[in-house]
Amino acid sequence: MYSTHAILRMQQRGVSGQMVDLLIDYGAVDYHRGAEVICLDKRSWCRLCDDMPCPKQMLDKLRNCYLVLADGIVVTVGHKTTHFKTNRH
Repeated sequence: MYSTHAILRMQQRGVSGQMVDLLIDYGAVDYHRGAEVICLDKRSWCRLCDDMPCPKQMLDKLRNCYLVLADGIVVTVGHKTTHFKTNRH
């Protein structure tokens, strides 16, 4: 299920529903401010490339995407422009 904000951001940023499904299935989960941030780390990227028969060039766009889930609803989707810090204090 998508929020209206997520649908708008998916259209603006060129992220398809299939890409969101792949992120949810293969992505690594990090928790930030009560929500789940899902993106592809090295391990999940390798697992995705092994499972998908298509060339890696088609999956490169997905490598830099992330999404935010709150209570099972996709809140927003975006492209990573900086490295996400996993150890927060």
